[in-house]
Amino acid sequence: MTSNIEKKEEVPEHIKLLSITDRYLVDLECLREMFAAVMPVLQDQDKQRKAAVDEVISRAERISENGEATEGKPESDDETADEEEKSQRIKLRIQDIETMVSNVRKIKRAETLFTKQLIVSVVSRFDEFLGTFLEIALEQNPEWLKSSEKTITYKELIDLKSVDTAIKGVISKEVEQLLRGSHEEQIRYVDEKLKLGIQEHFSKLKCFLEVAERRNLFVHTGGLVSSQYIDKCKGFGASVKNIEEGQELEVTESYFEEAFYAYFEIGLRIGQAAFRRLFPSEIDVSDNALNKLAIKFLNYDDNSLVEIITNYDLNIPSKFRSEDSENEYYARINRAIAQKRLGIDFEKGLEGPPWKAFHPKYRLCLHVLRDEYLEAAEMMKSSEVIDSIGIEGFRTWPVFREFRSSQEFQEAYKQSFDQAYVPDPERDASTIKRQEEVLSENSGETDTNTELVH
Repeated sequence: MTSNIEKKEEVPEHIKLLSITDRYLVDLECLREMFAAVMPVLQDQDKQRKAAVDEVISRAERISENGEATEGKPESDDETADEEEKSQRIKLRIQDIETMVSNVRKIKRAETLFTKQLIVSVVSRFDEFLGTFLEIALEQNPEWLKSSEKTITYKELIDLKSVDTAIKGVISKEVEQLLRGSHEEQIRYVDEKLKLGIQEHFSKLKCFLEVAERRNLFVHTGGLVSSQYIDKCKGFGASVKNIEEGQELEVTESYFEEAFYAYFEIGLRIGQAAFRRLFPSEIDVSDNALNKLAIKFLNYDDNSLVEIITNYDLNIPSKFRSEDSENEYYARINRAIAQKRLGIDFEKGLEGPPWKAFHPKYRLCLHVLRDEYLEAAEMMKSSEVIDSIGIEGFRTWPVFREFRSSQEFQEAYKQSFDQAYVPDPERDASTIKRQEEVLSENSGETDTNTELVH
């Protein structure tokens, strides 16, 4: 009897590594979006409640002043009743003030707890990423376990039933032990085994390590500075000026941004650099994945992240790149798109490559970047460009975002595809999602119309 359920094909380890890197980076951006979305709401509520408290206090003071103005006058029954009513109203105002002040404190405390928890989430997400990464790295290099002191009992070996499962058990214990250590020890281990150069060349390493130590404070002391925190920060060179033991540390908007960028970039570096050493025969897949990652964040309009990704891409040594150099030019164009959106001069970054020697779609991109819409529209009509980019490419490539609203684009689009260009956000979003799904499932394979999704 044959089962109708087909066994799911196991994902190759190199694809798995790219996938966990991509997911980690996107998850971090989701946490940043949460920070950006929630903080203004909490801050606005804080302002509203403080304003309400001020208004109640002001009214109470006016009532009190009016009551004092009646002193010295003969009291009638009506006046006595008025005084009792005023006294009651003052008591009610005081109760209102106490309630509102309590609510203001709650909102402020919620803001503090929320920001602290986001830092905890950032570091925890990195730990999860690192743990899975280490498992893949150790499976590719089981000899790293030779010096490991991890042992497995005979009973455990019998229960595991195979050498492969036993090795996975040892790897799991090794990873668990590594994750129990400090982040400084973890980076030292990764650098030692894979020669990633993080300790020497990652400029945000001190920030990365300090955030990890601050996370420990948030989890174990509620943010109160300990002597251990100060000693550790001094040990790896992070500044602890004006920070004293017992002081409560918080998370400002600028601090969260710095933490986010440090954790984003180190995840990018570890995932990409390790891939190129662990899977040297699959470097072209890694090059493609890096390009797709830049495209994804261009679609998200996270241009500062695209600049980080493409700057990293363009600084990868040639011995760790594939022979196909087109991805370098993709990175240059993607970086130029991001820099243009950020208001940064992008022309210098385009210098070097002989653009005229390549497919005309690249020259089309350059014309669009330089706002040379007449020249770009003329190139749109080329059958070579149309066949390469396709109608969906013209609708979704980020490089055409502003160009699409121009008269030149719309006339060329109608002439090229025999239909008017009509914005359709639902259709275009579906196309982008489909492209991302195809690219993530078939990393290394390129669809004709999604090869350069600028």
